[in-house]
Amino acid sequence: MKTKRQFFSLALAALVLGACSDDLGVNNGQPQGGVGAGETGYVSLAINLPTQPSTRAANDDFDDGDAVEYKVNEATLLIFVGANEQNSIFNGAYALAGTQADYNPEDDNITSKYSYTAPIVRPTTTAGQNIYALAVINGSGILTSETAGNATTWKIGNTTLTSGTTTFAQFNAALTLTKEQIAGMASRSGSGNFLMLNAPLYTAPGGQTQPAATATARVLSVIDPNNIFDSESMAEDNPAADIYVERAVAKVTVTEDASLDDSGMPTGVTVNDIAGWTLDITNQKTFPVRNVNGAGWWSYYNTASTGDHYRFVGAAAVDPGLYRTYWGIDPNYDGTGYTDGTTGNVNASTEFFSVVGTAPTTLTQTGATNPMYCLENTFNTANMMKDQTTRVIVAVKLSVGYAGEGNGDFYVLNNVKSTFYKKADIENVVKQAYLDNAVVQAALHGEGGLTSTGSIGGEDLVVTYKHGTDDADEDLGNLEGGTVTVATVHVSADAADNFENSTIPVALASNNQTVTNDINAAYKISYYKGGVAYYPVMIKHFGDDATPWDTDDASDISSYPDSSGANNWLGRYGVLRNNWYTVNVKSISSIGSADVEPEYGPDDPVESWISVEINILSWAVRTQDVDL
Repeated sequence: MKTKRQFFSLALAALVLGACSDDLGVNNGQPQGGVGAGETGYVSLAINLPTQPSTRAANDDFDDGDAVEYKVNEATLLIFVGANEQNSIFNGAYALAGTQADYNPEDDNITSKYSYTAPIVRPTTTAGQNIYALAVINGSGILTSETAGNATTWKIGNTTLTSGTTTFAQFNAALTLTKEQIAGMASRSGSGNFLMLNAPLYTAPGGQTQPAATATARVLSVIDPNNIFDSESMAEDNPAADIYVERAVAKVTVTEDASLDDSGMPTGVTVNDIAGWTLDITNQKTFPVRNVNGAGWWSYYNTASTGDHYRFVGAAAVDPGLYRTYWGIDPNYDGTGYTDGTTGNVNASTEFFSVVGTAPTTLTQTGATNPMYCLENTFNTANMMKDQTTRVIVAVKLSVGYAGEGNGDFYVLNNVKSTFYKKADIENVVKQAYLDNAVVQAALHGEGGLTSTGSIGGEDLVVTYKHGTDDADEDLGNLEGGTVTVATVHVSADAADNFENSTIPVALASNNQTVTNDINAAYKISYYKGGVAYYPVMIKHFGDDATPWDTDDASDISSYPDSSGANNWLGRYGVLRNNWYTVNVKSISSIGSADVEPEYGPDDPVESWISVEINILSWAVRTQDVDL
């Protein structure tokens, strides 16, 4: 299969990626055909989507993806000026129009090149300053502009870009996005619309080679002012370099192994099919451009690694002297806004979109053509926690034979997943627990209680149930699947003749919360609606090849001991933008949860009932096999 690189290439006739003016021998004079500072000239731009062979390495493994993920609907060139990237100052923005696209019919009709020629005003620079370029493809409502008179105001999120004032670091401040905004920057509708921006590249290879200590990560490209021309044709004839861009989201798909093994399931339980899946614990926050500022992990490696020892940098050059990078710092990377999950801190839930406590109402089907997208979610080893790690929730439809209802429903009590109940069985258990309760017994046999011939049975009780924190008190079968509690129990008015004076004692005539609480303390009811069970799979980034972990690696107090934690396991879990995580379900060997339950503590060790294999594609591909 033909493969496509993770980073798209944007060739600008005036841009030399990562080079500085000193390297190029640039002078600030006006060259032949060039323009002076403050004058308008032309720059030729081309967005290239080149192909590149896959490799066997865990990092540099690529796949085309889908045509909708490559579509360029709009492009904007942002110019910054300064002596370094982070402190460079916004100079101007140019909406690029007049796209010309070259199509390669042998490459599934995926556009391989977009070309532009655009007028820009040559910025004024002083000694030691560079003209930096940032490409924003498909701004998707994240980068916006408003024009009043002859002036155009640009914004990134809610930050106004002020020429001569706004730095690149301020441009790249954290954004908090709604689900709708994320969907807009990763849309498959129509011809597709995916937000893309410059990708950080490293100036030395990694993989099996330790990156040179003098190498650096570069995000912005440097424009040679000599290549801003006074004629459109001259700009078109003089392309200078490439800008590589990457999508701002990660991609996830789930597949069912052709030889799915369910032989380890309890006796009488069979797997009907995988009903679908969804994502859980996905980030609400992101930096517009992937953030590697100040990163010190480039030479880390796990001594037990069977994959890329120097995992943070790729070995396959995307351009001479430039290599992919495979990690980043997201806005809550170090636990900002919440603490770790060792004690079940609920503040973490405010940082992420989550389906915890529910049976998902919408599921995505399995298969490589049914993806979901999310913002990157990365973290240091101190925050490699289950309640902070993006995960896949796999929904599996089970059959428990005679113990199940005709519609597939079944119930479990107190997490004992070897005994299954029907609705009537659960109601009998609850009613018997009510009748046996000491408070109820006292009311039945005390003053005003049962007559000498009177008796009360389950048929005389009215019971309602509740799902989670829902307000509704309903019949058991009308609830959503998941953890169910008893809401109310009381003796029916129709049973009044069984009591002295034909009057039901007050303690029995309406719900007695003390009794209800006692029943719920004694019995945890798990309702598997339609026979569907849910299995969480923490998504691994570098995974078991580059970051193998074993219980022997843990200390008495930490899964990732500080002395070697980051070097050995940083990046083991997480999702990174423009990486495609394929989760392949290989086996299922136990009963999952009735709904999506919270999990706390370190990502390792993970009690897992699903065997998966995760691959990532260029989309860089990471494959993960899982056993449920």
